[in-house]
Amino acid sequence: MKNPRTWLLTAAFVVAPLIGVGIVLYGLGHAAVGRRPKPAAKDPYSEWMALRQLVRARGSQEDAAPRN
Repeated sequence: MKNPRTWLLTAAFVVAPLIGVGIVLYGLGHAAVGRRPKPAAKDPYSEWMALRQLVRARGSQEDAAPRN
């Protein structure tokens, strides 16, 4: 393979398509990530309300019977 034309044909028909496939796969990966639904932003108020309702469900110390 000392002929320069052979090297040129090797690059044209083997290396270039492999690079092209890599670029296409890279682009498809970015497109797939872009289509993924974004996680919902956590609302601190709703988390606080859920915690408050959990505390009420357990009952507070005022509701408990006095200990002897």
